[in-house]
Amino acid sequence: MHYIMGDLLIARPVDEVFDVVAIASQELAPDPGAVLTYTAVQRPQFLCWTITSSRATTCGTVRFEQAAAGTRVRWCWSVSPKGIWRLIAPLLVRWGERRQERVLSGLEEYVQSTPRESIVGVVPPVPVQVP
Repeated sequence: MHYIMGDLLIARPVDEVFDVVAIASQELAPDPGAVLTYTAVQRPQFLCWTITSSRATTCGTVRFEQAAAGTRVRWCWSVSPKGIWRLIAPLLVRWGERRQERVLSGLEEYVQSTPRESIVGVVPPVPVQVP
């Protein structure tokens, strides 16, 4: 098992950041063949989900904490490569880390440029599978 962890500070309130991540997470599956299943949602503190694909099973939590300058977003993913992908697990994990950084940079830009009324209050039910 391998881990991807990190954090990001976004200059917006916790509820806004949470709602954007809850909506956008449906787009975050690493490939079109992946299935995202929410395993726990507690607005606005955390989201937990599992992403299952032919390459790996990834389980993770994203936590949202109020910070002086906005919201601290912290994530931790456990990545379990499958089949032949286990042989190149370090490369798969590095790819996941780079992708996570790109996605979260885009998230930060989006949240900071989107009006509050466009993003607050839409939270996925639990559990949900996203094909």
